[in-house]
Amino acid sequence: MDPSDAVQRPPMYEALDSLKHSVLLKDWDESGVPASFVVVFCTEVGDKTFFLAMLLAMRHGKLAVFFGTMGALFIMTASSALVGFLVASSADLLESSVGVMDVCATILFGIFGTQLLLEAYALHKKEANEAEMRSLLGGEGTPTHGERMDAEETLRQSDETDGKVRTWWGAVWQTFTMMFVAEWGDRSMFATVALATQHNIVGVIIGAMAAHVLANLMAVVGGEMLSNVISEKVMAFTGGCVFIVFACISLWEAIMHEDIMSLAR
Repeated sequence: MDPSDAVQRPPMYEALDSLKHSVLLKDWDESGVPASFVVVFCTEVGDKTFFLAMLLAMRHGKLAVFFGTMGALFIMTASSALVGFLVASSADLLESSVGVMDVCATILFGIFGTQLLLEAYALHKKEANEAEMRSLLGGEGTPTHGERMDAEETLRQSDETDGKVRTWWGAVWQTFTMMFVAEWGDRSMFATVALATQHNIVGVIIGAMAAHVLANLMAVVGGEMLSNVISEKVMAFTGGCVFIVFACISLWEAIMHEDIMSLAR
């Protein structure tokens, strides 16, 4: 017997080998990179953290805000993926663990998708009501509401609590703390957990971080222009549809797994 076979490799090494194998075979679906990229990107663009990054970049500068934001998002993404990985690993002892994880992911994605679609509908109604009021009052301009208003309120409260930031590192630290708190319990956090129960943890982290990098570059570089081109309503509707699609995929995988288990018996 090969002595190396007697030594059990840590699960993280197995995850890295699995990711390398998936990439070499160009089997991106197995790697988890595309799924996590699409889900996280559609969740982040137009989210509260997107507008926070945009507003902070106008005040402190693009580079400081980008570094602070990415530091917070990396810690949040890695910890969320680790939670999903540990949940899936501990459930591997159960015969139906894969099916259970697929069902959990279906429920999570379905809930998030429904929430985003409801938000899009609420924003649509609010825009219609505000447009009617402006026409009656003869006013002009586009009001601020939704996620952007929440971001502006968060920034105002931070100024009242901590005062004005005067140094570059102070700007990085303020951005880091604000983003970390804003992301805690956010949809992208739970989506990352759900994805890590189904896919390779390293692939999920890579895909999610690539989405965060792109979304935050868009926010700090051209966020103001982008927010005038793409409305929150459109982004909420798009994100809701993406989550519903992934919920259907997870449900299909759960059904297929159950069929395979039935045949195995």
